[in-house]
Amino acid sequence: MVLERKAVSLELKADEAGAFTAVFATFDVIDHDGDVTLPGAFDQGARIPVGAYGHASRDGELPVGAAAIASDTSTASIAGRFFIDTPHGDAAYRTIKNLVDEGVRQEWSYIFTIEDSERGERDGRPVRILRKLKVHSVDPVLAGAGLGTRVTAIKTRGEPAMSDLRAQRIRYGVQRAKMRLRGLR
Repeated sequence: MVLERKAVSLELKADEAGAFTAVFATFDVIDHDGDVTLPGAFDQGARIPVGAYGHASRDGELPVGAAAIASDTSTASIAGRFFIDTPHGDAAYRTIKNLVDEGVRQEWSYIFTIEDSERGERDGRPVRILRKLKVHSVDPVLAGAGLGTRVTAIKTRGEPAMSDLRAQRIRYGVQRAKMRLRGLR
């Protein structure tokens, strides 16, 4: 068995501390590894671990959370929860939350085995077409093979989960308010 890695829109339960959603795959595009993942490649609702940063769980680091897979015709996503009651899960949550708050794109990747694939061509390039995959974990990474991977929502402690757009609007509003206070308008 060869384990491979790759760098979902779901609903968050507002009362779950450490809850988040993230896109981990985009369908029908050539990724940085020359793979094209097709819609339907993932098992809907599959429960999977969220691995340690940079696929470190492969080297023995403990998982930092758990999630469920969902997909539509264009992306595969996870809705999950960081284990904020553990030091490693809390550190991952805080790091990813801070990156999102700073406007830094947090990418995702996944470890998988291929159940069905074929060689083909897209846009004049040879590619591997991935039809069916078994996902072993989805992990935060600095740079993944997938295109468009990102956090789509992450719960702030004690507050409902915030979407990317809402968080961006709030940051913009705070910046404008600070400028007004300084008389910079």
